[in-house]
Amino acid sequence: MIMLTFRNGKIRWRCFREVKGNGKMKTIWKYGLAPECTQEIPRGGKILHVASQGDNMCLWVMVDPGMPKETRKFRVYGTGNIMLDNPGTFIGTVLMNGGSLVFHVFEE
Repeated sequence: MIMLTFRNGKIRWRCFREVKGNGKMKTIWKYGLAPECTQEIPRGGKILHVASQGDNMCLWVMVDPGMPKETRKFRVYGTGNIMLDNPGTFIGTVLMNGGSLVFHVFEE
């Protein structure tokens, strides 16, 4: 069973079934992204996907909501724009505005 909740401007999905391995409950939270931003994500959160939703760039992360939160930093670069020599770990590419704008997301 899946339940949708809205809290602090974020949509959260909760899946009510055991996750194999440790038996803990997991959920998927959605976070908004900006060109340079930080997000408070429960420790050990696994990034699942990055994409546009409407006019927003979003990041979906599988988390254990019982874990303490940690600050994670993200940077978004447009195709052809200048970027850091070592931008971090590549997360994914996001197409916006019907594909006419292409952005690349990295985690520092």
